[in-house]
Amino acid sequence: MSAARSLALRSGLARQLLVPLFLDFVLVVAHWLVAYALDRASLIERLLSPSGLDAIVALLAALALFGLRFAVFFVAPALTLAWWVGVLMRFTREPSETATCRSADDRDDPGALGRR
Repeated sequence: MSAARSLALRSGLARQLLVPLFLDFVLVVAHWLVAYALDRASLIERLLSPSGLDAIVALLAALALFGLRFAVFFVAPALTLAWWVGVLMRFTREPSETATCRSADDRDDPGALGRR
């Protein structure tokens, strides 16, 4: 493999590995902002002393925070790991030298591959 092709593959690999980290960073920042906003809005006090519509809004905000927290702590790491495994498998796979190419004649006859 030439040095230029190797460098191109490595730079493409690095770029592919950074994509989920950027998305994880966005989720973490969103979680931090929502948690900070709900703390400033006194979410806990509103949930402890509910009063009508205010309690419903506080409850929905708390559920949104916990859904975001679940995504940050459990879903995002699993998706990142799955993404990395897929990218690494795609970049490390060598083309099979024993694979037979189908000729134009074989494409017309679907049973031709089984007769070889």
